[in-house]
Amino acid sequence: MESDAPHMLTFKMLQGTRDGLKDPYSIMLSASLARIFFGNENPLDKVLKVDGNDDAKVKVVYEDMQHTSEFAELAFIAPWALNTKINPWQSYFEDDWNNNFLQVFVQIAPHTSFDQVSAKIKDIKLKHSTEEVAKSKKFEVFHQPMANWHLYNEFEKGKING
Repeated sequence: MESDAPHMLTFKMLQGTRDGLKDPYSIMLSASLARIFFGNENPLDKVLKVDGNDDAKVKVVYEDMQHTSEFAELAFIAPWALNTKINPWQSYFEDDWNNNFLQVFVQIAPHTSFDQVSAKIKDIKLKHSTEEVAKSKKFEVFHQPMANWHLYNEFEKGKING
């Protein structure tokens, strides 16, 4: 995640602060994963090897997510910068508008209309795609409030279908 992501989400921080990802060599752990690695010891500022190579310091321990959460299985969070250091090939996707494997979360200002924002960003992917892709595909970008994810998560041709 980017370093500001914890400020957008409702993680309950047990140790550390929401600024825990500011250091590119930091990591946030769920309480259950912290117990697995460190038992009853204080895990803050302890070092873990990520992907067997790079050291990351534990900066935050957050409460495990409820099983009904979209993030229920999230056991650790690392900064995007650490991810691209470990997997340099992924930095290619930072400007690749033709790929869809990453989820993007944004926070809009209170009382902002999701429909108005969606209208403004609707064609952003087409504008940044190659001419060949733009001719063959009809991409449409839109916002969906997190509160709607569970019940309204099937789409067909950009419209909710279930």
